Amino acid sequence: MAHQSGQAEHVVTLEVITDLLLSVEGNEPPESFYNRLCEAVCRVTAMTRATIFDYDRALQRATMTGSFGLGGDGFQGSIQIESSPMILTALQRDRVVTIGAADGDSLPRELFDALGSVAPVCTPMIAGDRWVGLILTSGPAEFGQLRDSERSLLWTLGKTVALAAVARQATTQGERARQLEERISWARTIHDSAIQRVFGVYLALSGDRLETAVQERCADELEGALNELRSSIERPLVATTEIEATSVAQEIARIAALHPGLDVKVEVGDPASVPRHLEMLSQAVFVEAVRNALGHAKPRELSVRFDLTPEVFTMEIINDGVTGHSHGTGLGLRLIALEALGLSATVEGEQLNGGRWRTRLVAPNER
Repeated sequence: MAHQSGQAEHVVTLEVITDLLLSVEGNEPPESFYNRLCEAVCRVTAMTRATIFDYDRALQRATMTGSFGLGGDGFQGSIQIESSPMILTALQRDRVVTIGAADGDSLPRELFDALGSVAPVCTPMIAGDRWVGLILTSGPAEFGQLRDSERSLLWTLGKTVALAAVARQATTQGERARQLEERISWARTIHDSAIQRVFGVYLALSGDRLETAVQERCADELEGALNELRSSIERPLVATTEIEATSVAQEIARIAALHPGLDVKVEVGDPASVPRHLEMLSQAVFVEAVRNALGHAKPRELSVRFDLTPEVFTMEIINDGVTGHSHGTGLGLRLIALEALGLSATVEGEQLNGGRWRTRLVAPNER
């Protein structure tokens, strides 16, 4: 009878998640989607509060993407996996674990409080060998120890939600890639037609065939039009990449510590040479280069090179371990490249000989 009851619970779980996925609107914000997943988790379990975290392999950081029923002001932020032993255990062993009061320091205090006084439960979200994320839940005040059937149900939920999250991410990436290609095509069209023609007229009006007052007025109007067109092209497709308040040097050291099997080194130049106005962009490029290296290659070495002249700043990240022909620059790097236009910078990636890949940032030294 217990076996049949467990099967019934799992069927209900799948039905709830399936209904949720079928009701998803194409333009639904990610936060709303993950909030509804959290609500679904609570509907099919005895839990009253739930939150989902997305896992970033390169940074070994879990960032909250949705929640349901959190108390107080809730929680918005991320968890460093290396400083959360219970969460690391859940992911490494692919099992549901309870975070007791003695382990509370492994979670940010705001999150522990938002989940309530009952010990939170951590459920891994794993698809195949990929750590997709984790679900943190808590029950009502009278909630006691997890029964084996409840632990099994949560484990199944973790698998199901992981698949739902991966499907959502794939759909979102496809849409963002389509928008990005449209934006790039539009920017090129404006640059190749409108800007060039307006600039030609601007040069013609700079001659001495018109009255001075007329020349100046036409030149001012065309210069304003040029500036507006350039601003339209440079406007980011998405919000500027959020990077915590660190430096490139600190981020390099952190990545090296997180991935002891990867030889991360500064080969040329000094990370301290990064111009202040390029700090966030440089960190974003470096982190995305690491993500691509770990996701699309089997690197053993990752070297970083810096070069600074009075006119230009250049940063290169080179990794080995590329097998066969690369599929090209990833969506994340292309989005950053579009954002970089706002600083008149270029970001590009290319495959080198010897199974290596280079990501390069080139930007003016001054704004």
